[in-house]
Amino acid sequence: GVVGTAANSVGDITTAGATSFASSVNAKGTATLGGTTSFANTFTNTGAVTLAKGSITSFAKNVTATSFVANSATINFGNSLAFNSNITGSGTTLTLGANHVTYTGTGSFTDTLTLNTTFDGAAKSGGNILIKSGSTLDLSGVSTLALVVTATNFDMNNISPDTKYTVISAETAGDLKPTPKENVKITINNDNRFVDFTFDASTLTLFAEDIAADVIDEDFAPGGPLANIPNAANIKKSLELMEDAPNGSDARQAFNNFGLMTPLQEADATTHLMQDVVKPSDTIAAVNNQVVASNISSNITALNARMDKVQVANKGPVSSGDEDMDAKFGAWISPFVGNATQKMCNNISGYKSDTTGGTIGFDGFVSDDLALGLAYTRSDTDIKLKNNKTGDKNKVESNIYSLYGLYNVPYENLFVEAIASYSDNKIRSK
Repeated sequence: GVVGTAANSVGDITTAGATSFASSVNAKGTATLGGTTSFANTFTNTGAVTLAKGSITSFAKNVTATSFVANSATINFGNSLAFNSNITGSGTTLTLGANHVTYTGTGSFTDTLTLNTTFDGAAKSGGNILIKSGSTLDLSGVSTLALVVTATNFDMNNISPDTKYTVISAETAGDLKPTPKENVKITINNDNRFVDFTFDASTLTLFAEDIAADVIDEDFAPGGPLANIPNAANIKKSLELMEDAPNGSDARQAFNNFGLMTPLQEADATTHLMQDVVKPSDTIAAVNNQVVASNISSNITALNARMDKVQVANKGPVSSGDEDMDAKFGAWISPFVGNATQKMCNNISGYKSDTTGGTIGFDGFVSDDLALGLAYTRSDTDIKLKNNKTGDKNKVESNIYSLYGLYNVPYENLFVEAIASYSDNKIRSK
């Protein structure tokens, strides 16, 4: 139940060991809090409060007292609240978390003062103390202000010039008497390698900045953790492209998540994403085009021999019934069957493919020196992926339409051949 009321406060309070107060506490005597003491509701004491050396006291709601002495003691603030009391302390630890504490009173600390806070990147705010107008907080006697900041929820997509927060501030200028900035020691626990922080010790303000480009360069520089990994150049280029992606894009978000990984984990994740950069189906389609070009080129060689025959025949006498048209038109067929195996290379998954198809062509002489032809190719390829893509299958159906020609320059030992192709490829993934 409630420990005392405003109208009927309890007297002195002394705690030791582990003590918890679930309801409001109203007291009017001295309070000596030792061990681990927690208050789930308001704490009000019209007398003095002394926190024993080594004690830990936690407050969840507003605190009101005449005075606090917190030498070598820890105060935890479990929620945002108002702290209304004079306070002194030496070797004191204040744990704010992400909470906002408004301070009313006259306070001073000496020796070491430790502030444990959380800077939330999504909220763009952190645990802080606001000194209300008419109150003062004197830190000029603090020899070491140890600021320990836990940075959470930092997303490169959300960092901007206003991504900052001030640990201690005052509504009225001059109400905060800071320790010299050389006495401020800051430790930042940050889980995103792509985010760094700068700290202005004179104003106790922390700023976040995006350093991803610098981190990538350092990782791949000579002596860096990724300098000698396989396929380093391609991995670095992929990371740089993702880093340059627009804020909020899927690529940029994925890149931000890489900042939560070690360099080697980042490289491994990028490698798996790069599996789609080199697609066997695209490679097979390109190879099919090359096969067709090779087949047609071979036919042009035969066509050149036919052209020579026509030219020789037309230069000599033609007997009755000896038609030179017999060699002027032709048709040809070139079937092909093949298979290929590609092993894993530069962390790109391998594959095995089987291809069947054929080309049919028709050509004729426009003149004794010029021949033109048309060809059609049908090719079907089944691809079975391996390694990181084991179980995935692709089927490539190619229809290739080609126009080819041969021109022998009259009276010169010179000829020109040309091939133009258009391919229609259907790629199906299973």
